[in-house]
Amino acid sequence: MKGKSDSIKRVRKFFSIAEFEKEEKYLTDMAAQGWRFVDTNGSIYTFERCEPEQVVYRLDFSGIPLDQRDDYYAMFRDYGWEYLQDSYGFSYFRKPAEGAAPEDLEIFSDGASHLEMVRKIMLAKFTPMILILIPCITINYDKMLRVIRNDSPTRADWFSVIGVTLLVLTIAALFCRMLAEFLHLKKKYSKSA
Repeated sequence: MKGKSDSIKRVRKFFSIAEFEKEEKYLTDMAAQGWRFVDTNGSIYTFERCEPEQVVYRLDFSGIPLDQRDDYYAMFRDYGWEYLQDSYGFSYFRKPAEGAAPEDLEIFSDGASHLEMVRKIMLAKFTPMILILIPCITINYDKMLRVIRNDSPTRADWFSVIGVTLLVLTIAALFCRMLAEFLHLKKKYSKSA
């Protein structure tokens, strides 16, 4: 007899915000292996055991506030999509793939719609990074100048400068990775626009 642990599976997996297509494929592949997506918190995915099924998962980043999404969800429902959850701005949808035409398994009708979603993601996700950096640099500006000029910096000055530098480098690395992924998506969707 199979217990609950055999019917529920949790997988730690990370997809960057620009890897939504890889995430969709991962969820679709898991369903084909007999694991239906239940939910995610952004890094841990929960699946339940099922018969292998041909379904397609799609993610959308609407930018619509959660309390104003009734019409948005209804539109997807009208086209046969099952709404699953929202996580970090993305809405998760599922639809049976068996017997469906390829164009019915897409939530966007053209490349321009995909590009608009990519633009929304960039604005929503990159803006907070900049808003974190500006005050960190502004607050520590005097300390940074003391260290750069070697004008009797204190130990606290050094810790502040090292901390801000590490923060800037981390955000710059994340930004570069996401920007490369977004440029790849932009090139891909521009061809079909």
